[in-house]
Amino acid sequence: MARILFFTPVVPGVTGQGMIMRAGIALQLLSEMHQVTVVHVGLCSGYPEIVEETWVRNYACAYHFVPVPVAAGAAQELVSRHLSRTEIEGVYVFRQASAPLALQTMGLLANSKMPSVLDLDDDECTRTEMLIPLREAAGDFARANRERTELGRQRRFQRMILSRFQTCFLASSEDRDSLSAQYPDVKFAWLPNAIRLPAETPGLHGGPRGNLLFLGKLDYLPNEDAVLYFCNRILPLLITSGRPVSLRVAGMDAPDSIRKLSALPGVTVVGAVKDVVPEYERAGIAVAPLRAGSGTRIKILEAFSYGVPVVSTSMGAAGLDVTHEVHLLIADTPEEFAAACLRLIEDDRLAERLSRNALKWVRETHSLDRVRAILHGIFSAQ
Repeated sequence: MARILFFTPVVPGVTGQGMIMRAGIALQLLSEMHQVTVVHVGLCSGYPEIVEETWVRNYACAYHFVPVPVAAGAAQELVSRHLSRTEIEGVYVFRQASAPLALQTMGLLANSKMPSVLDLDDDECTRTEMLIPLREAAGDFARANRERTELGRQRRFQRMILSRFQTCFLASSEDRDSLSAQYPDVKFAWLPNAIRLPAETPGLHGGPRGNLLFLGKLDYLPNEDAVLYFCNRILPLLITSGRPVSLRVAGMDAPDSIRKLSALPGVTVVGAVKDVVPEYERAGIAVAPLRAGSGTRIKILEAFSYGVPVVSTSMGAAGLDVTHEVHLLIADTPEEFAAACLRLIEDDRLAERLSRNALKWVRETHSLDRVRAILHGIFSAQ
């Protein structure tokens, strides 16, 4: 079996946040046909309550951690101590923050023609642009100004690294098309987020429809903003309807602004959950009231896979080829969002129709088989 180097800023896993899940899928599928050496560049915090290194070692033939700041000789040490110059036959780099160490390492290897992939996941420059207004709206003008200044450096870095890889993946076809227009000499491809489909779909078996669920990494500003927006602008409208409604907020790293919401009637902040199945078994509706972000929302794909109907903003569903009233309900004002939730609470036939359509769609377009074919196609010659 060929050996592939897998650079990542997070420990790959099966749940917790989108980056962890996307990296976990890629590692699992690449390991089916290749020996994968994982190089974890410690740019992101570890989440021992969610992600276990033992899971990674089930799929990787070797695992190496590189602390940050990355030492000047880290690539040389990695090659001389842990890698043969001739044994590596492919490189998979997850997220552009991992690219500098990966490129240095590739320069020290003998196989200059090996397949090299940079999985951008999303367009980070566009994401930063979208976050700046959110920070200003939250009163964090200092950080907004820093990110506005940083954006120029971020674009220069992006321009510098993209052409160094044979293929650059995006989770969203919209991001792929946008970056292709900006960098016509770079090969971009769509690698959809994949979902490990559960053995059962508890949402399709019914449940209290008024049990609403938001699941996501809670210190990610678009998620934090979405939960605050829902609780402050949408939930009061639902409560005045007289229908029994509650909201569970699940996810890692809840900031104080989110934890304080537990004081509101009907709101429960449960924090990090290692097993999402009980959350979807309780949920009658999954809500995605995002007002910023990029890429595609794994939280929506996951809800679809568990048969839980979804209400989302247009931004929440961005990057997904889904249709309002067919796969989910889309609503962009507080009044519309509350009305969409009430429709699902009151109409079980609508909820079941959307759930079944969404489950069929996610099986067809975001399955492991779909991503497996793309990844194995890239490295099949090895």
